[in-house]
Amino acid sequence: MKYIKSYFTTLFILIILIFTVGCRGTEYQKSIYYDDKKIASEGDSYTFLVRNGVVEDNKTSIKFSSFTGMETIYIIEAASNSKLKIDFNSKVSKGKFKVVFIDTNNKITKILEGTQEGSMELDLLKGRSRIKLVGKDTGGEVRIVLYPSNNIEIMEKNQ
Repeated sequence: MKYIKSYFTTLFILIILIFTVGCRGTEYQKSIYYDDKKIASEGDSYTFLVRNGVVEDNKTSIKFSSFTGMETIYIIEAASNSKLKIDFNSKVSKGKFKVVFIDTNNKITKILEGTQEGSMELDLLKGRSRIKLVGKDTGGEVRIVLYPSNNIEIMEKNQ
C-alpha cells in the first residue's frame, strides 16, 4: 500500500512538471517579442496553455493564458492603396502582449501593447498584409473589430 501511494505521488508530480514545463514556450518563441525580423516572417510559432474565443467576420475575441510566440490572426488583401479602421480593447494580467500590423513591405506597425483600448486607422498598400498577436509569458484577453473598405478582403488565418 505504501509503495502504491508513493508511486501515484511521484507520477502526479511528474505529470505536473511535464505540463508546466511543456506549456512555457520554446526558447525561439520567447525570443520573438522584441525581434521585428522574426515577427515579420511569414510563419507562426506559439504556445498557449489556454486559448478560448473566436476570430471570424472581422471580429476577434480571445481569452488566453501562458501565451508565448506569435500567431497570425488575419491576412488582408488590398486591391489598391486604402485605409483600414480598427477598434481594439485588451486587458493583460501578466507578461508582455501586443498586436501588430505587417504591411506588404514587412514594415511593422504596433496596433496595441499591454492593456489598452482605442481605435486607429491604418494605411494599407496594395497587396497582402497581416495582423499578428505577439506574446511572452502572457495572459489576458483581447477584442479587435476591423472595418474594411470595399476594395479590401480580410481572411481569418486557419486556427
